[in-house]
Amino acid sequence: MPSGSETPAALRCGGFLDPGSPPDARPGWELRWEWRWEVFNADPIFGQYKPMGIAVDADCNVYVGAYSPTGGRVVKLSKGGDTMAQWGADGAAAGQFERLEAVAVDGSGNVYAADAGNNRIQKFSSAGAPTTIWANRFRCAGLASTGGPAVTCHVLPDDADFNGNPVVTAAENGTLFVGDSFKGVKKLTPAGPVAAKWDAAVPESAIQGISLDAQGNVLLAESRHKIVRQSATGTPLSQWGVQGSGAGQFDNPNGVAADAEGNIYVADTDNQRIQKLSPSGEMLEQWGRCSDGEGMTCTRFGTGDQAGQFAQPRHLAVNGRGEVVVADHFNYRVQVLKAIPVWSNPTPLQ
Repeated sequence: MPSGSETPAALRCGGFLDPGSPPDARPGWELRWEWRWEVFNADPIFGQYKPMGIAVDADCNVYVGAYSPTGGRVVKLSKGGDTMAQWGADGAAAGQFERLEAVAVDGSGNVYAADAGNNRIQKFSSAGAPTTIWANRFRCAGLASTGGPAVTCHVLPDDADFNGNPVVTAAENGTLFVGDSFKGVKKLTPAGPVAAKWDAAVPESAIQGISLDAQGNVLLAESRHKIVRQSATGTPLSQWGVQGSGAGQFDNPNGVAADAEGNIYVADTDNQRIQKLSPSGEMLEQWGRCSDGEGMTCTRFGTGDQAGQFAQPRHLAVNGRGEVVVADHFNYRVQVLKAIPVWSNPTPLQ
């Protein structure tokens, strides 16, 4: 995997399961990986705060941005899928949320939350303590009156204020890229200033998902049924998609992420599926009820609640093994496409 300070921490996660040796493993047997969808976590909290954002850190912990119209929670899961911690409350103080829509994590384990209703980005330690906020001058000035913990609040310039439903991704070095609804992308430095900003790639399109690939390029899921790839300074590189339910077509995509080989995974939300695209945009594989062999077309009504089926999948993340973690929004759970180690004998026993 290419390395660099602006690559995602998720690609340093080597996988959720370590290869093991079953009791009957013998010299000369081969390890292979079988891929299957599993329910990673269905904590009851997701019935109230629905899973929306997903991030994976270098140690394979998974962070879920759990959403409600008036609040949100960050839920931390172990690499085995167990709930380890959760933090947040409904409100406007530091550490509180209104419409938590996306989460991200950097190489040091700091967690970032796109607090959409409060129109700000919050930074937390890996233990959930709020440390930093990016917001406009009015929201920064008003923090003292909310009664929450004291944090550093970086004031955004008036011409770079968040204006919509922000979504966020983080590079290893803590650089942030914020997709700002109809207002394009803002690149924020760890120290606070806006390093760059640029308009949305598709006119009249809202940015609904954002991530980085292994080269540090920016991937965007846009509301007008497009997936866009840009450089880390906003230079257009490629884009794909039209509205539809066919291969490489999208209906309201929300999540986008890339593996170490450059393949792109899309949460094709209203088609109720996950698509895997080649680096040049051709569909390689899809998962969802429409691809389970029952002849279902990929439509807004093709939901399902079995493993590998989805109901409004939102954001997703991909680790270094190519395993995919999905916020399965209206099934109130997190799913994973997991690689299962299996030992096999290449030559039949005599």
